Amino acid sequence: MKKLLLLSALLIFACSSDDNSNDNNNPSNYFFEFELFDVVNRVQGDVDSFSFSQNRCSTGSSAFGWTTLISIGDISDTNYISGQNFYFSFTIPNPQIGNDNYTSSTILLGGYLQEQSPNLVFSEIEGDFFGSDTNNKLTNITITDLGEVGSLSNDMQNFIPGDSFKATYEKMIYFASQNSEGTGLVFNVPTLMRFEINSIRGL
Repeated sequence: MKKLLLLSALLIFACSSDDNSNDNNNPSNYFFEFELFDVVNRVQGDVDSFSFSQNRCSTGSSAFGWTTLISIGDISDTNYISGQNFYFSFTIPNPQIGNDNYTSSTILLGGYLQEQSPNLVFSEIEGDFFGSDTNNKLTNITITDLGEVGSLSNDMQNFIPGDSFKATYEKMIYFASQNSEGTGLVFNVPTLMRFEINSIRGL
């Protein structure tokens, strides 16, 4: 009898462990972790908490490429884990599986970010020239899953998510500051930019 009870307990634990391990792989789940200036911003939730949230994690396509948007706008929301308010979006013109992906444009906003760098202009190249094509561009973004576009339910009332878009990036980048030896900006403020994104594909 004791052996039977022990076996039952092990089976229940194993099933619980499997359920938890599959949670992050559920296509209705999304999350991002975005680190910049030593602040780790994280949002995690499912599609039911997504529609009206000010904390965004989505990827959509257009003629210009795929644009991914992550943001924190409400730290009281249920999908908020950590970090401060910010907005970050980037467009990859021709996304492919692998680590050769680059951005054609980025938008980075946020109060805590501007306290560190008022102009929010950055480069992967230390000492880069202001106005160069390499300003505010990211290279070597790794994409492991292009995901699948979601759809509307038959009654057109609910969004059914497809597989999520998955991308990672980690590099030391350099923000611009005022040149102390003259006019203009110099890229000399180093910080690690790191992100892991598991985003909902839009319609």
